[in-house]
Amino acid sequence: MTPAQAEIFDVSILRVLDLNAGRQFGLGALAIQALLATYGFNESTDVINARLAYMSDAEIGFVAPIDKGQFNPANASWRITARGLNELRKRGY
Repeated sequence: MTPAQAEIFDVSILRVLDLNAGRQFGLGALAIQALLATYGFNESTDVINARLAYMSDAEIGFVAPIDKGQFNPANASWRITARGLNELRKRGY
């Protein structure tokens, strides 16, 4: 994935999480994967989890885990943060 593609992919993940922002529970990588198909992406849940981990870094902080997955961290649920929402708004979404 080129840097430009990664940026579009990250914005698409934020848009998917924004659609779910009003809900009490976050979305897991499998649900995000299914919803990303509407944006033309067909990436594995491993790639999605890697991008979510990157965007949850303290310096970026666009997403945050809700449930870190008691038995398997790959089963974490994610939500968009206020910082992530601000990033989307800056981009016109």
